[in-house]
Amino acid sequence: MIEDLIDGPNLRSVLQGRVQTARALDLAARIAFALAAVHAARIVHCDIKPENIVMAGPMNPVIVDFGVALLDPGQVSRSGTRYYMAPEQMKGWRVDPRADLYALGIIALELLGIAPDIARNFWRGNEKMMHALVSAGVSIACVMLMRRLVRPLKWLRSDSASEAGRIFSDAVGQTKRMA
Repeated sequence: MIEDLIDGPNLRSVLQGRVQTARALDLAARIAFALAAVHAARIVHCDIKPENIVMAGPMNPVIVDFGVALLDPGQVSRSGTRYYMAPEQMKGWRVDPRADLYALGIIALELLGIAPDIARNFWRGNEKMMHALVSAGVSIACVMLMRRLVRPLKWLRSDSASEAGRIFSDAVGQTKRMA
């Protein structure tokens, strides 16, 4: 697979500072739509993480490093990065696009200020964290989406990157109206 050279910092550098809520949700939406294109090509990236998302502009995230990608969903992959790997991937079970969506959920929560090790348990419904996100302007629909994305059982997760992108995009509009 040949990739274009994208010159820019990776998403990890964006995470070094505070990310405004609207920007965080917009970036999550754009990453989700990029994943939708990857999944439409029947590719599972298997290593979605901030270091593998390069910023080609302030609001233009590009997914890179398809070195461990699966070209046919339903195969086994143990490759990936701790905290961003879906539970089924860590266990060496078959993975599908929901593994990438799990990582998207972790990244979205990280963009909103929640550390990946804490984000992994967000599905449990930590009321304090959920209230903090809603108080920061994140819609209930978006909070519920992120809870679904990080579920440990893949069949309880969202299975559409496009749907996730739409929910994140809608949340951006709601956040801007609240500001």
